Amino acid sequence: MINNIRKLSSLGILLGSLLVTQQASAGLIVRDGGMVYDDVLDITWLQDANFAKTSAAANADSSGKMNWLDANSWAASLSFGGYDDWRLASYETQNSDKSELGYMFTDNLSNSGSLINKSFIDASSGESHSFENLFGSRYWTDISASDTKAWSFSFSNGSENGNKLKTDVYKSWAVRDGDISLTAPITTVSEPSTFAILCFSIMGLLFMTNRKHKV
Repeated sequence: MINNIRKLSSLGILLGSLLVTQQASAGLIVRDGGMVYDDVLDITWLQDANFAKTSAAANADSSGKMNWLDANSWAASLSFGGYDDWRLASYETQNSDKSELGYMFTDNLSNSGSLINKSFIDASSGESHSFENLFGSRYWTDISASDTKAWSFSFSNGSENGNKLKTDVYKSWAVRDGDISLTAPITTVSEPSTFAILCFSIMGLLFMTNRKHKV
């Protein structure tokens, strides 16, 4: 019986370790200085989704909107948080489900059809946070569709469009590749309820084994 209990205990430890590893949260992680890291796409967003307005960017109108060329120029020249390699979000014309703005809309913010949410749970701390100045607006991507048109994404309905004239004015959301600091501690949060179920299952196996030997 003792050997069986030891085997079950070892199994429980192994399964618990696997459970924590497999169910580690993935998603958005708030970094210092107004930046948010997406550990799935491995990109860092400005927490202010309309920083062009907040910073009174040149060539932006009073609402922060710019034409496509000015938007790309603004992002490329942006220096924020000690980094100067910012850009507009990208759109893969051959694989639209990998659009960075689309992934933010549907996966990170769990929106469907219309922008109903701009808050998220930090995948590291478990705390609730929100993006600033994120509304149902259309945002430029950094991808050109033709000589006169470019791709954009609407946060009012989740649609992507490659027919908008580059001279049109829309908002811009700056993003950069990678995390802001590879040395920043990134912890994970497991699901207590599921882990508790596993623990109770192991306890049940131990009880049944002990009862069987007593009989």
